[in-house]
Amino acid sequence: GAGYGTDTGPRARASWQRPWVNKLGHRAEADLRLSQVQSTLSGLYSMPSVSSWTDSVDLTTELSNEDTEAKKSLKLRVGAAHLTNRFGWREAIGLEYEVESYDVAESGEIAGLLVPSARWTRTWSDDPIYTRNGLRLTVGVRGSHAAHFLNKCDVLFSIGSSLFPNRFSHAIPDPEKKTIVQC
Repeated sequence: GAGYGTDTGPRARASWQRPWVNKLGHRAEADLRLSQVQSTLSGLYSMPSVSSWTDSVDLTTELSNEDTEAKKSLKLRVGAAHLTNRFGWREAIGLEYEVESYDVAESGEIAGLLVPSARWTRTWSDDPIYTRNGLRLTVGVRGSHAAHFLNKCDVLFSIGSSLFPNRFSHAIPDPEKKTIVQC
């Protein structure tokens, strides 16, 4: 497909899917998105479990490039997730490694993050194949070690938690130089 966005300019997208790679039911997907400011190539390889037809292991990768007036960034992300059904919810427990090289305001750095994640999705519908009325609810968490971000930022936002230097297990570096906003 093709389009135009005020924030991206002209853009294009192409996708490829192979629903049956082999006799074991593996499948593969690739997605390419191109625009003037951001380009992304992502891939998925899914392997169903031999013990259960609802379980699978998904391997993912993504390479993205962002080039704006404020930021230049090249990011590589690789990950794996185990998907299963649990109590009527679709559960995905995963782990990603992300490495990014970026330049912001004439300073550049390379950062690597190990990001665990968990996501649960529940779907209610009148018909699972030909849905006319339905609802999908997704709840998830992603995280990483906060010390890298705490060193780099001047303003911290906290929603529904206590974010004070003496309450953090790893402490906030130079807390007197930071603004802490709580909601």
